[in-house]
Amino acid sequence: MEHFMQYFQTPEQFRITNSKILVSPMGDERSEEPPVYRHTADYAMEHGEIREYNLSYRANEKCKKAIQQAISRHYDGSRLRVDEAVKEVLGKFREDRVQYILANTVQRKSWDGRISPESKAWAQTMSIPNGNRNAYLSLDDVNPGLMDSFLKGVRESIPKKKKHEKTAEKKERKPSYER
Repeated sequence: MEHFMQYFQTPEQFRITNSKILVSPMGDERSEEPPVYRHTADYAMEHGEIREYNLSYRANEKCKKAIQQAISRHYDGSRLRVDEAVKEVLGKFREDRVQYILANTVQRKSWDGRISPESKAWAQTMSIPNGNRNAYLSLDDVNPGLMDSFLKGVRESIPKKKKHEKTAEKKERKPSYER
């Protein structure tokens, strides 16, 4: 068993079951990220989905901290290196979770003039439940102006990323006469 451990980054990548070694591929940590749960805790309890709610909430908390840390790390006191901060966060979390945290923050700070009208309009298109726990997911340790710049960077990068994925997908397809 120890012999196999040297080939894997983490012990969680393999396990022994019925005398067989099962290996999970090294890959994107986002693949294990739970989906964003879009209902309140009360709804989750009523529908027997509290486990899913809790898993999603913990991932939301980690995403919130990652956004705050990335903005802090990539802000030099006068300028935010938006592209680097966005790339860092989207490398760790799926787009829908990052957007959920940002939309939640903007909706809760709709009164703040440092957040652009475009960001406020975008946030209103996102469905965020009114549960009290979502207040804890608001980016309160970040200047709203910096958060707005980060949000703009996220919104700009996602369509580019999706367009790039579609282009790569088209390149991989073979013409019908080659199949």
